[in-house]
Amino acid sequence: AHPTKNHAEQLHKSFPDM
Repeated sequence: AHPTKNHAEQLHKSFPDM
């Protein structure tokens, strides 16, 4: 499991526009 990847995914989900 990669915390960095999870964080990136969460950010992407929160900010799909980015």
